[in-house]
Amino acid sequence: MSDQTAQPDSTTPSRERPGRTFPPARSAGGASRRGLLRAAGASVAVVGGGGLLEGFTFSGKGTSDRSTSAATSEMAISPSADTTGAADTAAINAVAGAGGTALLTNGTYYVTHLLPGSYGAIVGTGPNTILQAVSGTSGYAIALKTPASTIQVYLANFTLNANVSGLGGILIGNTGFGTSSDPQHTLENIYILDAGADAFHFGANARSMRVTNCRQYNAAGAGFWIEVAATDNAFTGCISGPSAGHGFNVVGWNNFFSSCKGFYSGFNGSAFDTAHNAWEVTGWYNTFASCSAQNGALHGFDLNDCTNVTLVGCCADANNSGGGAGVGINTIGATYCAVIGCTGDNRTGGQQLYGLQVTGTQTGTTFFANTVTGSTGAFHYVSGGGYLLTGAFNADFSGIPGGAQFGNIDVKVAGAGLQVKEGTNCKQGTAVLVRGTVTMADTAATASSRIFLTSQADGGTPGFLRVSARTAGTSFTITSSSGTDTSIVAYEIFEPG
Repeated sequence: MSDQTAQPDSTTPSRERPGRTFPPARSAGGASRRGLLRAAGASVAVVGGGGLLEGFTFSGKGTSDRSTSAATSEMAISPSADTTGAADTAAINAVAGAGGTALLTNGTYYVTHLLPGSYGAIVGTGPNTILQAVSGTSGYAIALKTPASTIQVYLANFTLNANVSGLGGILIGNTGFGTSSDPQHTLENIYILDAGADAFHFGANARSMRVTNCRQYNAAGAGFWIEVAATDNAFTGCISGPSAGHGFNVVGWNNFFSSCKGFYSGFNGSAFDTAHNAWEVTGWYNTFASCSAQNGALHGFDLNDCTNVTLVGCCADANNSGGGAGVGINTIGATYCAVIGCTGDNRTGGQQLYGLQVTGTQTGTTFFANTVTGSTGAFHYVSGGGYLLTGAFNADFSGIPGGAQFGNIDVKVAGAGLQVKEGTNCKQGTAVLVRGTVTMADTAATASSRIFLTSQADGGTPGFLRVSARTAGTSFTITSSSGTDTSIVAYEIFEPG
């Protein structure tokens, strides 16, 4: 993203913003803002006009999350009421763009492009600090001043109304940033409403971020988009509400998501599509703990051609809201992934067809102790193999390369027993004798196979049956003692343990 038109960051401030924020003009106890600043060790200069309330520098008293020698400038800024966005944008950028902290009060600030520089911060008082994007603004309302060099930006405690067609909310992307260090940005307690594109977009080289308690509602794109080169980040307590795209589109690697939720993905404000998921995961080495997927247009979680992804203690609830073929947790060609202890169902009016679904080869992927289900069942096999499934409803050990090993097997339920797949090259099946013999092409027959035979339906003159010949890995021949035997014969192939 290249809305950043300011000059490159000046010399990096050597002291980070203080680890405290200041209230609006008066505190609950009636103290003035100026008195609070003085008590905190600030040197106060009152600045009139342009929305600037006080300019000050910290002298080192109080807390700080970075230990350096020089002071960091901060500025408390009030709304200007300039609906063109020129005044508020300039006032905020003059502070945050230069690496200082822009402290915003309650009220509405009209903005175009806010561009914090290295160590710059935009900090409100909470949801009632409102940044209102001005009509005609394009790109993203907030982005980094100089992507290739901007580090440690801090954004917190405000609402961003990005309700302009085609306008995204916040873009944190460090295109061109080197690999010798990480930018380490922090976003906390931000609510983005009605974004005209993606609400939160994390781009190339956005590494070692902490994103906490951030929410979006009614994005025209994705709720949270994490690009392929956005890595090593932690997302905690983040929520994507209605979005026309995926709730969370996770393409980046090595990210951690905890207690996050995606719901109403693929929803354009009036109807669901049948293509977007609450969580679309194509990136590798990501972990999702205690996350939730609810009322996704298609799937809740879609693990799509990803590797070493873990879902643990997650909930997939009432998805497939578009009425297509959606399930709670869908995997497509997942490699060495783990889905553990996940739950969810349809509740009232939900439409997800199955809890778990597998498509394609799932090399080394494990599904363990999951209770997630759907209107048709708990598990749906579409194609492929290579996975291990154990749960409350079923178990499938076919993905273990050397096979599952057991001691005694004791079937306790009346009517239950062994079920073996039949068909081409299978260990069980039937054959029809012609003049007392038949050769079965079956690559499952080995040189040491124990092959059991029995007549299923007598035909002609039945005789006793035997395996008269075999070619390991190719075929075996069944022969009757009667040359006129035309019986249907069942066979079962076992291997020595």
